[in-house]
Amino acid sequence: MPPIKTHEWSLAERGKVLGLWEGKRHSLSEITNITNIPKTTVYDIKTRGTSETKPRPGRPKLLDETTLRQIVRHIKTDKKTRRQSLTVIINLLNLKVSFRTLHHALHSHGLHFHVVRRCPLLKKVDMKRRLEFAKRWVHLPVEFWKRHIWTNEMSIKLYGTRQTQDLVWRTADEEFHKDCIDHQKRQTNGVMFWGAFR
Repeated sequence: MPPIKTHEWSLAERGKVLGLWEGKRHSLSEITNITNIPKTTVYDIKTRGTSETKPRPGRPKLLDETTLRQIVRHIKTDKKTRRQSLTVIINLLNLKVSFRTLHHALHSHGLHFHVVRRCPLLKKVDMKRRLEFAKRWVHLPVEFWKRHIWTNEMSIKLYGTRQTQDLVWRTADEEFHKDCIDHQKRQTNGVMFWGAFR
């Protein structure tokens, strides 16, 4: 079972406890009421006689929270930074950590390297029309749609370079964020196919 994370009092707060105790005018209970610090913690600070924190057990983290927040802000800057590899991020930000360390740190903030969602390149007027259509018909039952046939066409290249999959850093709720999707332009230089479906 992992240890329970407790509140860490600041250097100034612990110093205030020591100052009140060394002034010899307040009891432990009174100091607790003044500082809002639990009595057991006040007693521990008094016993240790210093406002410095205890040495932490285990290996210290290579990336503190401040640095990690800066890395996350860098990644979320724009569409380009979302697609940077760990190597590029480490070199650009001059980080002294391994790929594995940075990878785990980003995961702890909910950032994962996902395949980019691809969406058709639409004009704003077309986006508006599609949204209006969806809102108008969304409440109709499935039986209604079974009486309709949908048609579409697409262009397929038989030869040429294979399109690679782009990856993007994003959280679970950023799947369709504007910086996390790629827009596909309509192709007309391949073999055209037309189909209908229900």
